[in-house]
Amino acid sequence: MNRKERSAAVTRAATAAEIAANIAIRHELQEERKVEPEFVNHEQRNDVVHSGASVKEDEAKEVVDGAIGSRTINVVPLPVSVSKSSVPP
Repeated sequence: MNRKERSAAVTRAATAAEIAANIAIRHELQEERKVEPEFVNHEQRNDVVHSGASVKEDEAKEVVDGAIGSRTINVVPLPVSVSKSSVPP
């Protein structure tokens, strides 16, 4: 495998991991925590995530308050393990 192929493989693997994480997070928010689809699919979120747009503090607070209201969301990190054998030399 040449250098460009290894770089492309890493990029593809990272992209696949990001897509899988997004699917899991969307499921968690919509199905387990019952967050409204309008928030999960929020256009402003897409602008921030995919286009690097910035949001003013008051706008961010409005979006977050509207999404969770008085609910508390506990964030639990998912375990991630990478073995040496899965990382290309």
